[in-house]
Amino acid sequence: MKHEEIYPMVDKMLSKKDSITDFKNLAVKHNQYDLAAALRDLERKHFPKRKQNSKEHIIARNIEVCLRMTDLKVDLKAAFIIHEVVRCYAKMKGKFDMKMASDINTLADECFG
Repeated sequence: MKHEEIYPMVDKMLSKKDSITDFKNLAVKHNQYDLAAALRDLERKHFPKRKQNSKEHIIARNIEVCLRMTDLKVDLKAAFIIHEVVRCYAKMKGKFDMKMASDINTLADECFG
């Protein structure tokens, strides 16, 4: 395989946070600390963490607690998605479409990974 063929594959792999994390952990496992640090910097640059006190996180925590009180155990991302679906459904008077669903999923991925 030629170098020209490898670079697009590496770029594609590094466009996903999980891939960068896996690669970073592998680098640490093999004592490649400089590579791991570079990958950590790349991860932080391309996938910045949202503030834990953002509006979305506060909503998700409140909904997650309410759901836990009714014996539903969901993570923060799922709680946020449930909240947004119900909110949009009510706002649009039952007219919920794929664009709304896609927008909600995109926002949840940005906020919660």
